[in-house]
Amino acid sequence: MSIVIDIPEEMQRQLREGSELPLDRLTLEAAAVEWYRQGKLFHSQFAKLLGISRYDADGVLKRYGVVDEYTYEEIVAHVNYMDQLRQRNQE
Repeated sequence: MSIVIDIPEEMQRQLREGSELPLDRLTLEAAAVEWYRQGKLFHSQFAKLLGISRYDADGVLKRYGVVDEYTYEEIVAHVNYMDQLRQRNQE
């Protein structure tokens, strides 16, 4: 799907300020970051939408000041899951 946004020239310069990226890319990133913040996109979906690796997606999120905050329970659940995967691979 394509979306067309009419932005006045003076605002285009203002929005591009401090970035070497084209405005259409900045707009896509800004939308994706907001959808990620709202929980509408998973990390993998965020990366896919932007056409980048999950590692590069972390860099984009960091640039926009988005930090994933995990609860203690989420970390424990993740560690337990990884232990289960490791045990299956050893069998």
